[in-house]
Amino acid sequence: KMGNEVNESFQIIQSILLTFSVNNCKLFSSTSLFPDNMQIIQLFLSIVLCMISFTSGEKKTGLEYFEEGMRLANENKLDEAAMNFWESIVSHKPGFSYEVEDSFQKFLACYHHQDKLATGYAFIAAKMFQMEDEGARLYLKKAYEEDPKDKNVLELLSYMGETETSIMKIKDDVERPQGAKDRPERPHHCRTKKSCEKHFERPDYRKLEEGWENERERDYVHTKSRLKSTPNMDITITPLAKFVVAWDKWWKLVNDGEEDFLAESFKILHKYLTTESIYVDVGAFYGPTIFFSSQVAKRSFGLEPDPVSFATIEHNLIFNPGNNIYVHGIAVAAPDDAGYVQFETDKMGNGNSMIVPELTKEKEGHFEAAGFTLPFLFALWGIDFQESPVLIKISVESYECKLLPSFYEWLIHENTKKLTILVTFNPHIKRCTKTEMEGVLDTCKLFSHVLCNDFDKPLPITAKTTFAEFEEILENQSCFTEGGKHHILLTGDF
Repeated sequence: KMGNEVNESFQIIQSILLTFSVNNCKLFSSTSLFPDNMQIIQLFLSIVLCMISFTSGEKKTGLEYFEEGMRLANENKLDEAAMNFWESIVSHKPGFSYEVEDSFQKFLACYHHQDKLATGYAFIAAKMFQMEDEGARLYLKKAYEEDPKDKNVLELLSYMGETETSIMKIKDDVERPQGAKDRPERPHHCRTKKSCEKHFERPDYRKLEEGWENERERDYVHTKSRLKSTPNMDITITPLAKFVVAWDKWWKLVNDGEEDFLAESFKILHKYLTTESIYVDVGAFYGPTIFFSSQVAKRSFGLEPDPVSFATIEHNLIFNPGNNIYVHGIAVAAPDDAGYVQFETDKMGNGNSMIVPELTKEKEGHFEAAGFTLPFLFALWGIDFQESPVLIKISVESYECKLLPSFYEWLIHENTKKLTILVTFNPHIKRCTKTEMEGVLDTCKLFSHVLCNDFDKPLPITAKTTFAEFEEILENQSCFTEGGKHHILLTGDF
């Protein structure tokens, strides 16, 4: 008599077990997860799971779990891979060749790849709640923010005794730089298009926070005043790249042909920009590529957090108005760093400002600027690379090692056919770590073509490329030699 009900209930139970991997004999006390007359089936399955846990043989080491997770991920068995990455987290021991953070990111990536990030966060919340860890509520909030209609998230919400109202009152446990504690919270850190767009229901979130603390604000004002009395000069790099700017010794080097790296950037921009393109310059410095793109592209955005460099761009815009050009004195940051970002520099306005997690005071200058994730800015400005071709140029003085891998969480949900990213790597400043380079590879795999040095021939990188193969490819192409800067181009349309 219960045949149909059993079959239906088994499907429900199976779905829950895939979502919340049960690794011990504890039961969910919430009967709302099952039909009222299915308690016997619930008990039976729990006993079976208990028996399996006692007869499953010798427990793997954390490293074995991690390696198994990598193998399963390469085979696209993402649910199984996620469980192995999770076990590698809880089984980690000092001296293992992988980091807990690496396992954690790969665990979440398994859910990202299936567009089930809410499920991943809910899994973490359930595990932490089981351990009576206060962090469970924060991950439940993340799950709810990611997908407030997800059935499993709503079930867990009820099971943990929370409501939709109470969960949204939880404050994110994000450290803020000293001196920024009294500033209003802003959604700088959202990671995906969907999670960013929901913020714009509030009008005050549609305004970017710009500006600097008092001393750096004076640098900005002083630079603007100084440039008013500075003579202009003509700049010619290519037939299209002609500008009028306030005289500066750096621009003189450009005019004299001593900035070969910049000329290479213009060649790439000239190839990929069209009249339908949207161009975003992350780390715009004095604005050379912005002034170029504004002569071609439909819209151009320049982002430069250094107050002296930003004042210089604003001043030179007077002579190079271009088409729909917008500049902002802000930074682009990875989600974990977004908020109020610390920078260090040898000298304000010299183009080497670096994001640092905390001030080392090894350099002469330092300042703080608002930092936003790129998905947030794209959602704010209505940039959709499903509709229009988009070219992003990134030059952020070694922070690219962290920034580019952070795009994976965003781009795994998107079609990158109309997206091109030109990123400058700076191994002469700081080499990327092995974990960061693994993240770079993950992001590269989301694009049809990856190019380096020879921009007429894509690198042989596919979805199945291993990290060892990736390292060999880069070495053969001299992509990351320590001699200077290197362009890497990721594109969906070669």
